[in-house]
Amino acid sequence: MAYRSVALIILLVVAALVAGIAIGYTVGGKNGMAPAQEQPVTQPAGQEPQAGMQGEPQVVEEALRSRVVVLVDALGREVTLARPPERIASLAPSITEVVCALGACDRLVAVDNISMSIVERELGAEAVKLVSVGSFWQPSSELVLSANPDMVLACSGVPAQEAMVGQLEDADIKVFFLRCDRSRNIGDIYWDISTLGVMLNETAKASEIIEEIQARLQSVATAVANETSPTVALVVYMDSNGVYVAGGGNFQDNLIQLAGGVNVFGDYYGWPMISYEDIVVRDPDYIVVTSMGTANDTISLIKSTLLSKTKAYSEGHVCIVTGEAVDVLSRPSVRIADAVELLASILHPDAVEPPSKLAGYITCIGAGG
Repeated sequence: MAYRSVALIILLVVAALVAGIAIGYTVGGKNGMAPAQEQPVTQPAGQEPQAGMQGEPQVVEEALRSRVVVLVDALGREVTLARPPERIASLAPSITEVVCALGACDRLVAVDNISMSIVERELGAEAVKLVSVGSFWQPSSELVLSANPDMVLACSGVPAQEAMVGQLEDADIKVFFLRCDRSRNIGDIYWDISTLGVMLNETAKASEIIEEIQARLQSVATAVANETSPTVALVVYMDSNGVYVAGGGNFQDNLIQLAGGVNVFGDYYGWPMISYEDIVVRDPDYIVVTSMGTANDTISLIKSTLLSKTKAYSEGHVCIVTGEAVDVLSRPSVRIADAVELLASILHPDAVEPPSKLAGYITCIGAGG
């Protein structure tokens, strides 16, 4: 009889472990969520553990509690998690913003150098404990390893980050790629937020963030519905030799559309470098420049180039964005509604107000400026 009891317990344990793998860990009180665009997690249905089990069968109950989630990342890699990560390395500021917005900033143990300002704002003095792993474009795998993370959140399309996978996985560290700066549209941004919500066991918060963004974007759409859509050149970098602009097929192209504009370089792909002559030929109604320096330095450069010969300049529609507003326009992240409102306020000033915290970072100039 004792042998039968032992055999029964062993069979129950094995069955429970198999069921645990199939179920996926419980997220937000439910087995997962349905993200706005795509389901980022595979979670077949399973049995809930039976109540009232005593003694040795409690191992079975514990096994059923330990559930596994399988996520597919932006590179198509399957990443299996037995529990939400507790020690996270984030290699991109857009990812760090999402992690912190989901209430998981205190799980970060390492970030890229740009993200340090984000965690300092969120964590205060505690931020000094985090490891700075280097630049977004060239993070140090050795510094990542030194932080002993259980999950590295990386940005797809960044060669140095993709090249780190083998070394990190050899050290038994999981790596998950978000769509990040390769986001093509608002749907991809929702995917990143939803996926991290599932991974971090914060699906309710992720849904709340997405719903707020959607509501604000709908308000902008309503405000500009009857407005004429101006043509726009969004300049992300400029020097004396030419400019880089937002072309088609990226999230900034979608930002222009959502703000009620038409990307004058939408027939290009990505972020091409073009000449000042190209801008003069296309002669957009608005030229929006994101500046990493001061507005005055950018104004001086604009006046020394052919941008001063454009229709946009003659009408006072060359607008320089600086400071915090550059981050908002440049990151496919939780502040994307701020970005759309900011851009819409430039293109449709009578219909949309800029976010109050960003209004001071916009300077529009022209022939009279």
